[in-house]
Parts: sequence; C-alpha cells; structure tokens
Amino acid sequence: MSVIGSLKENPPISPTGASRKVIDDAASLIGKKLEFQTGGDLRELIETRLQGSVKIAPPEERLQYGYLRVPGTENHKFDIVLSPYTGDFHDRFTMAHELGHYFLHYVFQERVDELIINREGTDRAESEANWFAEALLMPADAFEKAWKECEGYLPEMIYRFRVASDLIAHRRRVLDQLKNITEPDGLCDQD
Repeated sequence: MSVIGSLKENPPISPTGASRKVIDDAASLIGKKLEFQTGGDLRELIETRLQGSVKIAPPEERLQYGYLRVPGTENHKFDIVLSPYTGDFHDRFTMAHELGHYFLHYVFQERVDELIINREGTDRAESEANWFAEALLMPADAFEKAWKECEGYLPEMIYRFRVASDLIAHRRRVLDQLKNITEPDGLCDQD
C-alpha cells in the first residue's frame, strides 16, 4: 500500500486562535523541554525523544510537500511523511511544520482521534504551524544571540540554523515586529 493511499477524509482541524507571539513562545519552550539544539537533528528528535517516525513517500506518490498522520492511539505516536523531491533545508522546515500541527492542533487540543493533516493551503492552522516551525528551528533568544555574534552574516546564520536564507530574513523581520508586543500568558487568547 502506498503511503498516501491510506489517506481518508478527516474531521477538520481547529486553529488555536493564539497570536504569533504566544505560538512563538510555546515552540521555543517545547524546543527547550525536548533539549533541541539549534541546527540539531530534527529527525532524531522526532524518532527518539517523541517516539514518532519520519518516512519518505515513494516517488510515484508525487508528493510535493509532506503531511502528518496520527493514528489516534492513546500513546499519540505519529508519522511525518516527506516528499522524495525535496532537500535537507526544506525537509527540516516540513518536519518542524508538522510538529507544529501535532502540538498545536492535536496534543494541546487533547484530540485522540485519527488525524491526517496535509501541508496544503494558507488557512489559519497552516499559518500557526509555520509560526511554530520558525520558532522551533530559530528560537528568538538563540537567533538574536547568533545575529549579534555574526553581525547578521547570512552564510553563518544558514550554517548555524540549517535553514534557507529567505527563512532567516523572514525570521529577522518577525522578531523585529514581536519585540514590542506584550500579551497575557497562555496558549490561546481569551475574550
């Protein structure tokens, strides 16, 4: 059976509604608790620390990005399936993005059902997973420290964080915007 061949219709995922800063802080905290080092081996973290798995889809699936599959068991084991056509930097972001879905849209929402989330679209849940991924791969404190140490020299930043240059430039802009934001503690904004 193909990797994607087992995909079926899923209940929709619900975005958290949390702000970018709250998700940024949550991803950084999760990275610290899991002892994930910037530029570290994300696949090893997923497979060893989180008991998930990372798989590569067969070429005939023509998978452009990747997806998260949670079988709905009480132990919350999960699979992240990657495209066979992408490289290391893209795969790192995809794994971090799918971890964003796993934590934000499964674990934190206390779901126990089967869930498959395809990395497609531009809805709020996809944005939240992207925010999570950026913060996991480039936590604010580590990013600011590295930026200062290497004076923003892009090749050094790429080497330290193992992400693409456009992602580093985007992270710089986001962190500049977040510096002046103060919010209440907690994952979701409450009215």
